[in-house]
Amino acid sequence: ADGVIISRTQPNDPRARYMLERGIPFATHGRTGLIHPYHDFDNYAFAADSVRHLAGIGRRRLALLAPPVELTYHGHTLDGFTDALSEVGASEIPFNTVSVDHSIEQIRMRTAQLMRRDVRPDGFVSSAAAATLAIVAGIEDAGLKLGRDVDVVSKQSSDLLHLFRRELLVVNENFRLAGAELARSVLGWIGGAAPGSLQSLSKPTGVLAYRGSD
Repeated sequence: ADGVIISRTQPNDPRARYMLERGIPFATHGRTGLIHPYHDFDNYAFAADSVRHLAGIGRRRLALLAPPVELTYHGHTLDGFTDALSEVGASEIPFNTVSVDHSIEQIRMRTAQLMRRDVRPDGFVSSAAAATLAIVAGIEDAGLKLGRDVDVVSKQSSDLLHLFRRELLVVNENFRLAGAELARSVLGWIGGAAPGSLQSLSKPTGVLAYRGSD
């Protein structure tokens, strides 16, 4: 291969270090803290915008379903979530026994357990659309209603979540753009550009509610 693209990056990722040491052109979907081409989604802004939106509609006790702790974007997401909680004066309901990498059934069960407590979240921030399906199932298992008892903001890479529940709030992440930027950056390195000049970051465009017609 003339160039490589890798995902699910970690801080100081050993795959990135290996290729840097050997001069192999590559790009990462996500950041590593090393100097090389990458494209990433601004998960700090995603989490912070989600918290602000939930606080703006009156939600005060928020839970985060985060990425796995070993991945770089876990830290970005958690920092955005906690910084925005302080900014808006909301509180966190811990939900760290599962991540978006757990099975649908595990997330559903843990959500239901959480929502049956006396002090439960009235808002969720979810880092993955598939996991959001499980969160909603858990909320409904506990006898609660989305949009009335609790609101959920979820990242998505395709326009599917509103087909599942119109009450969901979504933030779009453009995977087609990510693929194009990653390909462009690898080709740029092969073409002689400096690796540190081939880095891009996509910003979320806001939290979207369902706007279809009945």
